[in-house]
Amino acid sequence: MTMTLKEVTIGLENMRFEAHHGVMPQERIVGGSFTVNATLRLKTDVAETACRTDNLEATVNYAEVYAALREEMLQPSQLLEHACWRMLRRLLQDFPLITAATISLRKDTPPMGADCEGCSVTLTAER
Repeated sequence: MTMTLKEVTIGLENMRFEAHHGVMPQERIVGGSFTVNATLRLKTDVAETACRTDNLEATVNYAEVYAALREEMLQPSQLLEHACWRMLRRLLQDFPLITAATISLRKDTPPMGADCEGCSVTLTAER
């Protein structure tokens, strides 16, 4: 049977971080809880090799992606947009097999007096 692989994506879901992002000075001092979701689109021809051969070298190591995202989350930003942008830039710079990525960053307890589960920003970038 012949089969053509159309797309390969990797998802890292509901990663939780304590970080110091926010416009208000108190947010930058005390910090808060954040949730990150990442969807990574890979070069299909290379990723297909990983699918067929079970070889880690032909794909993206999830632990290394998590470590890169964690490093970026530890760098304070005023805006969620800026933190997201830095994470996207880092992924595309450090992982050549990634052709596109989407990052969603949610501030779990935004200090805005609203009854909500969080505020989020989602950015998508490609090479």
